[in-house]
Amino acid sequence: MKPLCAALAATALLLAPGSLRAQAGTPPATPPDTATAVAPPKALLPAHADDRPQPVRRRSDVITPEEMRASHLLNAYELVAHLRPQWLRTRRLSVNDIGVRVYYNGFYVGGPEALRQYDAASLTVLRYVNSNDARRLYDASVGVIAVMGR
Repeated sequence: MKPLCAALAATALLLAPGSLRAQAGTPPATPPDTATAVAPPKALLPAHADDRPQPVRRRSDVITPEEMRASHLLNAYELVAHLRPQWLRTRRLSVNDIGVRVYYNGFYVGGPEALRQYDAASLTVLRYVNSNDARRLYDASVGVIAVMGR
């Protein structure tokens, strides 16, 4: 039991502030050799310690200009079909219903096929408006894809 107490006392002296070390008459501890130092586990490092770029959080209701540029797709329909295909899957109210409505700079232009006429490079943002908000904003009974262009 006495060797364990002595080991604990020696450890306490090494960990104590410099003033206590000086009182005990022991030389200050030298820093560990950097080649043998052990890095803390990655789980204990703060999130910013990782140098890799973090993925951009994307919103389910918006296709941003950054996403458009990174996709290298040609038109608005391809952007929606590849990046947010759920926007094209809407409930049709009747056999003749075209489904989702498309508005370009605030003007109604048709159904999903109307997206094909807009070059991806000329767009600033694509936004999906759910049917509840579309009823209030566009007087539409189904979802709306709002296309904003230059």
